[in-house]
Amino acid sequence: MLSLKKRIIIYCILAVVIFVYLFPIYWTITTSFKTRQQAEMSAVPVLFPNPITFDNYRQLLTGDFFKYFSNSMVVSTSNVLLCLILGIPAGYALARSKFKRRNDIAFWILSLRFAPPYGAIIPFYLIFTGLGLIDTPFALILMYILFNLPFTIWMMKGFVQDLPADLEEAALVDGCSRSSALWRVVFPLIRPGIAATAILCFIFAWNEFLFAFILTRTAARTIPVAIAAYVGYLSIEWGRMCAASTVAFAPIIVFFLLVQKHLIRGLTLGAVKG
Repeated sequence: MLSLKKRIIIYCILAVVIFVYLFPIYWTITTSFKTRQQAEMSAVPVLFPNPITFDNYRQLLTGDFFKYFSNSMVVSTSNVLLCLILGIPAGYALARSKFKRRNDIAFWILSLRFAPPYGAIIPFYLIFTGLGLIDTPFALILMYILFNLPFTIWMMKGFVQDLPADLEEAALVDGCSRSSALWRVVFPLIRPGIAATAILCFIFAWNEFLFAFILTRTAARTIPVAIAAYVGYLSIEWGRMCAASTVAFAPIIVFFLLVQKHLIRGLTLGAVKG
């Protein structure tokens, strides 16, 4: 049992850590409501905007920002769905099927994540240029699948391996096919793991900048590239940049709230044995 003094020290440390992590978010949100004078020209940092202005958000509505928002939503959602559709059966096959060099294939799939993106961008840029896919959402979806699918397969393989094989064998004895056992038995049990994998894949696709910057121009531009465009040659539009960043928070927060009851369980699935 901790003494009162130790508990106070722990709470103070936790308060400092929380402040350090949350203050940048607070600063971004409050700056989105500041005037240009407060955000860019004030010699003293303005902690509380006064007066509060919505001009930065009005400028987003009148511009192309929400077109870029929809591009990010289409690319990220498509990436998550395709990765799960392809990754769940592949991870299940690697976890349950018995064939030669199974572990070597699983490691090779994981090794695809080892390659630095900077080494792949030029070849893929040339390929997509030849195919006429530059500045299209399909190019980004394909690139994100190439990087997220190995991660999805490896995660699904680990989640399936943590399940007792007896459950599927019982379903097969009752007349289920292998695919039916996957859908009726395995899928509901690894749902927390699927939720955790989905949100991690979504965050990667939503926040990714390098491929979006190189492979898009204007038609398929995504939110990270649109936010970076507020950095001009002579100045930085801090108010509009922070307003765009605040709007960009929303899908991640909503997605997290939808899967939060599965997320923690999925991230810790298989962590305790016994």
